[in-house]
Amino acid sequence: MDDLSGKGFPVSRTYFEMWARLREEQFLTLNRPEEMAFHAGFEGQRALRTWKDRVNRLASLGFIGVKPGPLGDLSYAVFFNPYHVVKRAYLDNRVQERKWQALVVRANEVRSFDLDELDDNGSLVNDFDEEIKPATKTTRKRKPRKSRTTKAG
Repeated sequence: MDDLSGKGFPVSRTYFEMWARLREEQFLTLNRPEEMAFHAGFEGQRALRTWKDRVNRLASLGFIGVKPGPLGDLSYAVFFNPYHVVKRAYLDNRVQERKWQALVVRANEVRSFDLDELDDNGSLVNDFDEEIKPATKTTRKRKPRKSRTTKAG
């Protein structure tokens, strides 16, 4: 994660601090940015600015998605599976082979099979090894209504 963000711009502390606030839905309201900046290790006049920079870097790398709202451009964040993000980066030759192998070994040690959810093109696959297609907007056809008239008997 830090290797992908560029030298001198580590993002892992920011990611971990926000990740620790998550619940099952993987969605986070960024309503306490000064506190999040502090817990991510940023202090002083530039703490908030540095934290915002790291959040934007996480978004540009694909680890999170951010949306604007009542708190400005960084009001909400959704977290994506970091294994998927790193695997896509590896497939794009942006992750060193030795670090990729270390991640694969560690994922196996902790019995995490998330890396297997992506094929060699970086596409998400299901349990049947079929590629999952992105959702498209379709119109649902309605079944014809049954007549409400009754037969006189």
